[in-house]
Amino acid sequence: MSFRVIMKPYEPKFRNERLIDAKYRKLVGLLPCVITKTMVNIEAAHIRYADLVNFTKPLTGMAIKPDDCWVLPLSQEMHRTGPHAQHNTGNEEGWWQDHGFCPLSLCQKLYNDGNYNNRYNRKS
Repeated sequence: MSFRVIMKPYEPKFRNERLIDAKYRKLVGLLPCVITKTMVNIEAAHIRYADLVNFTKPLTGMAIKPDDCWVLPLSQEMHRTGPHAQHNTGNEEGWWQDHGFCPLSLCQKLYNDGNYNNRYNRKS
C-alpha cells in the first residue's frame, strides 16, 4: 500500500481590509475638539473599543487601527500628550464616559451625516 502526500500551498488568512479615508481624516482635523472645543492642534482620534451590539464596531488590537469612519476630532493634549489623554488611559470607554460622550454614536452621526459611505451602517 502506498500513500501519496499532496502538498497545498500555504495561504495566510488576512483580516478584512481596513477602511482608509485620508480625505475624511483631514476633514475631521478641521473640526474643533469634541471635549475642549479648541481649534488648535486637532488630531483625528481613532476609537478602539468594540461595540458589536449597538454599532457593529469590531474590536481592534494594539497593532490594528480601526477604520477611519471611527474617528473624532481631539486636541493633541486630549488625544496623546496630556496627562489625562485618551492614549494614557487603560479604559478608553470609561475615559469617554467620564467626559460625557458616547464616541461611537458621535462617529456614526458625523460619518453618516457627512454623506460618507459607511460600510457598517448601510441602509437596506
